[in-house]
Amino acid sequence: MRRTFISLLTASCLVSPVVLADDKENFYVGGSINWLLDNTNHYGLTGGEKLSYTESDNGLDFSVFAGQRFNKIKAELEYFHISHGTDLIRLKGPAIAAAFNGLAVGNNTITGDATTNALMVNVWYELAESGSLSFDVGAGFGVAKTNLNTLGTSAGIFADSADWTTAYQMLAKVNYDLSDSVDMFVGYRYHKTNSSDQVSSNNTSFLAKATNHYLMAGLTYNFGMKTKKTVAEPVVAPTPAPEPKPVVEKVVTKPVAAKPLPKPALPATKEFIVFFDFDQATITETAAAILREAKLAFEKYEFVSIKTTGHTDSRGSNAYNNRLALKRVRAVQAALVEMGIQSNDIEIDAKGEADLLVNTGDNVREAQNRRVEITLKR
Repeated sequence: MRRTFISLLTASCLVSPVVLADDKENFYVGGSINWLLDNTNHYGLTGGEKLSYTESDNGLDFSVFAGQRFNKIKAELEYFHISHGTDLIRLKGPAIAAAFNGLAVGNNTITGDATTNALMVNVWYELAESGSLSFDVGAGFGVAKTNLNTLGTSAGIFADSADWTTAYQMLAKVNYDLSDSVDMFVGYRYHKTNSSDQVSSNNTSFLAKATNHYLMAGLTYNFGMKTKKTVAEPVVAPTPAPEPKPVVEKVVTKPVAAKPLPKPALPATKEFIVFFDFDQATITETAAAILREAKLAFEKYEFVSIKTTGHTDSRGSNAYNNRLALKRVRAVQAALVEMGIQSNDIEIDAKGEADLLVNTGDNVREAQNRRVEITLKR
């Protein structure tokens, strides 16, 4: 999600260069906590007897990640830490029972824990978005080190070993934009490690793999975009014509009073812009100050009407942005009426994302595009 922090413009009498941007890239970092919904660790002899498995205690695991967004696609590197206590092992044959220090065939209560540290490469795709919400699906592949830490019973430890293996995962999440920079998400994670080679306490080799299902929640911080920028010619608001010098006529016979000074030419139009926070139609203190300036100019220069045009950035659907632009322009109209301007003197229009001040691609949050333009007319 490409973000830009841009200072607010003031009145139109200031020079306002327009920045055109393309080729945007958005770097991000974040983290998640993962609540284990279901877990199965499968153990089995190499090329031998049927698998056995343990059941692990539910608990919280965590991940941290960093990545790069390219429009709807995100590529990231993630570190994922898994650690859970074990409480039950079910052995399905005498050979595997013998490998595990003489445990009985069937259910055995055990202690210890299984820990996995995984480094995953994930790719996400944004399937849908609406306003501040978006839905992503993803997949990841990587490597994992599985540690079986002092698995045993009251009779003694039967496994305490570690090995590297490959891992993969499937992911889905719903994102909510808290601000231009911070997203919150909730989702589902399916994570599986392939077989790792482990050794029991009596030096028998066996295989171990794990399947985990998670409910996850986390935060993402989005940094600014790298852009190629082109600066258009600055647009300067029209200024009143200079006052002409007074002309005094003289006659020889008697003094004549000087002609009264002509009034300065009044501007044909005058423009102001107010800006809005992301996905908001609330008048900020800065915007209210600009509206007061517009109201004073309307009275001072004897304008007869006001045209207000609402705009949004390109984040969100066209239909949603059209509604949001209309909310913003109605908020400006209400504020001007409260200041004393007649409502029938104010014309409103909403263009949504159809007329961007900063020319971004689709689905981009841009502070300068979230605006209402105010034109005072004769």
